[in-house]
Amino acid sequence: MQKTNKNRSGIQGILSRAKKYNSGIGTYKEHFFNDRFNYTIRLSNGRIEISMNVAQDQERMPASISEETVQDIANSFKEV
Repeated sequence: MQKTNKNRSGIQGILSRAKKYNSGIGTYKEHFFNDRFNYTIRLSNGRIEISMNVAQDQERMPASISEETVQDIANSFKEV
């Protein structure tokens, strides 16, 4: 995985929205491109994966991301 800062504001926006569905999601630490061309986000207490498209859309048009998508992201949280 390669560390990056690309789409950081989109990632943080999605994390903020996802915390409404899973309050156990920790704070953002850093994120990486992974081998599936998505972002793996390291959190204070685990990790979560967000697609590059969702992070970009959150930056450009947050309303275009359905609450169902945000809930799916929240449910994918892996605690360490």
